[in-house]
Amino acid sequence: MPRTPHRARTRLRRQRGAAFIITLLITTVLASLVLVFAHRMRTQAETAAHHASAAQARWIALGVLEAVRGDLADAIALGETPRLVNVGVAGEPMGDGLYWIIAPDYNDDTQHAYGLTGEASKLNLNNTPVESLIELPGMTEDLAAAIVDWRDEDTETTPGGAESDYYLTRDTPYNAKDSDYETLGELAYVRGIDTALLYGEDTNRNGRLDATEDDGTSSGAADNADGQLDRGLLGLTTVYSREPNTDLDGEDLININQPSQELAELIEEELGEERLGELAGTIPGNRPYASVLEFYHENDLTEDEFDLIHDKLTVGGQGNLVGRVDVNTASAEVLDAIPGMEPGDGALLVAARPILQAGEEPGSLAWVVEALGKEQSGEVGDRLTHRSLQFTVDIVAVTNDGRGYCRLRFVIDTRATIDDNDTLPEIVYVQDLTALGWPMDPAILEQLQQGVSPTEVAEQFGAE
Repeated sequence: MPRTPHRARTRLRRQRGAAFIITLLITTVLASLVLVFAHRMRTQAETAAHHASAAQARWIALGVLEAVRGDLADAIALGETPRLVNVGVAGEPMGDGLYWIIAPDYNDDTQHAYGLTGEASKLNLNNTPVESLIELPGMTEDLAAAIVDWRDEDTETTPGGAESDYYLTRDTPYNAKDSDYETLGELAYVRGIDTALLYGEDTNRNGRLDATEDDGTSSGAADNADGQLDRGLLGLTTVYSREPNTDLDGEDLININQPSQELAELIEEELGEERLGELAGTIPGNRPYASVLEFYHENDLTEDEFDLIHDKLTVGGQGNLVGRVDVNTASAEVLDAIPGMEPGDGALLVAARPILQAGEEPGSLAWVVEALGKEQSGEVGDRLTHRSLQFTVDIVAVTNDGRGYCRLRFVIDTRATIDDNDTLPEIVYVQDLTALGWPMDPAILEQLQQGVSPTEVAEQFGAE
């Protein structure tokens, strides 16, 4: 057999080398594609798992909301003040996760309180006068006037305020609303209101002074690093607080400024026939009453007597009573801003008010008379209440593996349930705050992700 020429053998070796290199390149490319595909599949799987966990946390939060609505409805059905009795509020299990219902702690800015936040613990923007708004932190006379101008029905500009003639000159023109605020978000349209005034230092709106909200400018957003939380207007005001002129059974309240058989029957039933005879001689002579508290002290009722009848009385008016402040839960800042209050009176009331245990029914406001005196308590009494009928429910839910969490904030109104016990409290506002970040101790997520038992985490952070 003839021998292959040298040149042919060289060509063959080159062809074989090229084929090897091409095969190696193809193998490398295929391996890279496999790795990229595997990475993408892993990323997609992780993303899908994250979305599934986030969805699971969301369903937990929605389940908590329904439990809250049912619990409030049960209390109302018993003729009691709407409050949580059976629903836990801190580190409670729900499905395959845990939840907390967070609320501001007005006694300690660095901590959370847990439970519902009564909207009546805040000033209602729809009927708070300029002189009261001025008392709020960061407020000026011009800002207060602009807030009132936005809601009042006329088109006349309050000194320092703003009406449509101002708003129509803006780059994107619009008219002043000239009717009630429906949400607090409308404040962003009012002249002079910026995010610093809206949110204060509470940039993640969790009601607690976090480290990044008390470090000057170190973390970006500016704060005054004074160790106290500026809650902003969103933490001190509301548009939802209102009460029907009925009791919790849906029965009309008795107007103490008018003679009525219903008042006599109530006194006789609750206080006795002898006491009715005594009061029949004093009640007419002390009319008109500026408030139910004035009725209490002008007729020398005892606290026990007042507790039995106060929730059935009114000084008149029809429809809803808008914006009365719950003196049992409001902050000193809010109480100080009520017309008729003097600086420092808020702190005085906070120190004097009874401490209610979880699920405890609030009593009458007889203690306010002792704290403020007869004259002042009678003057401010009709702007005070002892309960809320609307509530913020700020729910933080996390899955047991710590992979997904959700934060949903609702405002619910129990008035429909008072009218009809078969109706659950109405959801009047919903906001998803998940994007603002985890609002509690980061160790909760860290421990769950490390496999620590949810029971242990709940025990450790049940009262954070």
